Amino acid sequence: MSVIAETVPLPAASISPTTQIVTSAARSIEVTDERGRTIVTRKWSLFEELSLIEGLGACANNQAYLLRALYIASVVSIAGVAETPVRTKEQLLALAGRLDSDGLEAVVDGHNKHFKKGESGDPLK
Repeated sequence: MSVIAETVPLPAASISPTTQIVTSAARSIEVTDERGRTIVTRKWSLFEELSLIEGLGACANNQAYLLRALYIASVVSIAGVAETPVRTKEQLLALAGRLDSDGLEAVVDGHNKHFKKGESGDPLK
C-alpha cells in the first residue's frame, strides 16, 4: 500500500476557526490497494459517525463491525468512481462488496498513518 497524495489545508491564520474544523474533517487521502486501485478516503466527522451508527441499528452494538463500517463509510471513490455517502446497512454492504478486503486494508493503513487518534489508530478512541 502506498499513499499517493494528501490534501493540504490553508494556513490556520488565513481561515476562521469554523472553517478550520470543517477543513480538518474533510481531509482526504488517496491510497492504492494491492490490485492497483486508487481509493480516496477521508476522515469522518462526529456527525457522520453518529448518522451511520443510527443507520446501522443493532449492528452498531458490535464493536468490530462498527469499526469496519466506519472505515468503509469513509471511502469517497474507488478507481475514479465516486461513491455515495453511506447512510444505511444496505449501502454499507454494497460499498464493502466493491471495496473488498484489499481495499479495506489500504484504507485502514491510510487512516492509521494520516488520521491516527490513539496509539492503536482506532478512530473510536
